[in-house]
Amino acid sequence: MENTKNQIRIQSDLSDSIITKKCLRQGNSLAFLLFNLALKKVVRNAGIQTSGTIFYKPVHLLAYADDIDIVARSRTALKETFLSPERAAGEMGLRINEKKTKYLATREIKIQQRYFQIKNFNFEAVQSFTYLGSLTNVNNDNSAEIKKRILMTNKGFYGLKRQFRSPFLSIKNKIKLYKTLIRPVLAYGSETWVLLKCDEVILGVF
Repeated sequence: MENTKNQIRIQSDLSDSIITKKCLRQGNSLAFLLFNLALKKVVRNAGIQTSGTIFYKPVHLLAYADDIDIVARSRTALKETFLSPERAAGEMGLRINEKKTKYLATREIKIQQRYFQIKNFNFEAVQSFTYLGSLTNVNNDNSAEIKKRILMTNKGFYGLKRQFRSPFLSIKNKIKLYKTLIRPVLAYGSETWVLLKCDEVILGVF
């Protein structure tokens, strides 16, 4: 894993050797496994109870791949909870990425903050962010996510327009294309949507 040589292939051309002093190569399947093992130990060492939901306790921690989401009922609880995995991650040689970490308050705050500070960290306060491919905002409104999904699905549909119009593809294959490449884009995360009447209308139109 240390002092290995790598080369980049572009068609038939190979780049000069690149020496990797440490870590695994980008995209190596072993990297995901090792990171998940390390992250699981971080969460365990942090002493945060991951079972249950935010309805039954003041803090809830979600971890998926290299993304951690801390949901808290108060800013005090959020600060206290953040410090535990941050300390445990440091013991494993991992660091919190300050630039990629965002702070979102779902309730109205009288003083609008640009940053949320915890110790030496200054996290950007945002009105919305994308987590695991789904858009989350301060109003817990799914309408923006649904419109985003429809836009992405339209792009996918028009990208395959030639295939859908092709006389060389059967109706059966075109339906298969639609079910595997178009509809899942629209329906991604739909299990969590709370639909308003206006949302039902634009989905029906689509």
